[in-house]
Amino acid sequence: MSNPAHTAASPTSSFPRKRESSDFDSDDTLLPDGWITKPFAEIAEYQTGRTPSRANPHYWHDGTQPWASISDMQPHGLITSTAERISQEAVSEIFRGRISKAGTLLMSFKLTIGRVATLGTDACHNEAIISIYPKPGVNQKYLEYFLAQVDYTDYQDRAVKGHTLNQEKIDRIEITLPPKPEQEKIAAVLWKVQRAIAVQDRLIASARDLKASAMQRLFTRGLRNEPLKNTEIGPMPESWRLLPLSKVAKIERGRFTHRPRNEPRFYGGSTPFVQTGDVVKSGGHISRHTQSLNDEGVAISKVFPKGTILITIAANIGFTGILDFDSACPDSLVGITCQDWMDAEFLNYFLQTQQADMDRLAPKGTQKNINIQFLEPWSIKVPKLSEQRAIADTLVIIDRKLAHHRKKRAALQDLFQTLLHKLMTAEIRVTHLDIDTREVAQPETREETT
Repeated sequence: MSNPAHTAASPTSSFPRKRESSDFDSDDTLLPDGWITKPFAEIAEYQTGRTPSRANPHYWHDGTQPWASISDMQPHGLITSTAERISQEAVSEIFRGRISKAGTLLMSFKLTIGRVATLGTDACHNEAIISIYPKPGVNQKYLEYFLAQVDYTDYQDRAVKGHTLNQEKIDRIEITLPPKPEQEKIAAVLWKVQRAIAVQDRLIASARDLKASAMQRLFTRGLRNEPLKNTEIGPMPESWRLLPLSKVAKIERGRFTHRPRNEPRFYGGSTPFVQTGDVVKSGGHISRHTQSLNDEGVAISKVFPKGTILITIAANIGFTGILDFDSACPDSLVGITCQDWMDAEFLNYFLQTQQADMDRLAPKGTQKNINIQFLEPWSIKVPKLSEQRAIADTLVIIDRKLAHHRKKRAALQDLFQTLLHKLMTAEIRVTHLDIDTREVAQPETREETT
């Protein structure tokens, strides 16, 4: 493959990263011994991609060659498949046979700037991405991590459709380079943290799959090994009843009567003000809120007590969560208060299984939404209270496992970001660290296994 080198531009005097006062300056004399800064054009060659004409069906019909776009790039990920493929005719005529090989480092430089990923398969890519080929003395994984934490603000051009970097600006991105053995150790530390994050991602996915399977089975077969009966919403145990939501719970709409909603005089008090986004992100229990109301705001809103199920009825349809505190709510939420013989955890989990159907059946207007009249007749499967609680307890255990892995992943992600900054600025040194660097010595060309 031809990898054209670019002429280096003169590096700028400012170091293009977010820094604290303790960071080293771009002046090499202030870097640790052996560390240097060089413009990107001096440490790597690169080439841009292309997009074959969409007007030519021969370039896209029955394509066999993977063609990557930014949406195929997960940060620091391995691209093993692409959403689109191009024909061999496009490879020959548009790319002149140039295909980036598996193991090549990619970086986006338009719209989303500085996203990096590695090809896990031979591929072409579009014109918003460059293929990067580090020169001798530069560890590719180190360069990947370094490019991901550069602040590109000073380099960006404002294009018609957003931000972009041109060739001159790419050429002069300043790269700080320790000696190659230290580059490899830095990359190895960050790589191992990323592997730990990937483990948590797989465990989260497994817990989600387990929860989905458990919910499907529990809400179809129950826990008592009863014979099943068919209903309008599918099979369920013979002893269970099918009741409308209005029979099992009190349904009330939230309220926020003043317009515009963002008038500041209503906000900033001590009363939580849960909104649609808080419910969507809650994972089933609403323990956080993004805004609060003062007494004047509460007077024009609706306050629901702790333990109320909230359901979203506008834009994001049918997401639910149980309030962990008293909260005011706007009219984009409906509060559901269970009857004494209805367990709120059970009903919340059952409603989670109904979200997709609610969204599908919601009336479509200028904005998709539902109302109390839509919810009142919604069919609910109702076992005896003791079985409701037993089913809910089973699902709570799975949710706790899911929350545990999410918390661990968040902590690892924070650790990665902290280490990324401190290692690249030499605030933390790893020169004397005994660590296996074989994983980062060469580009990865296959998925990780743990």
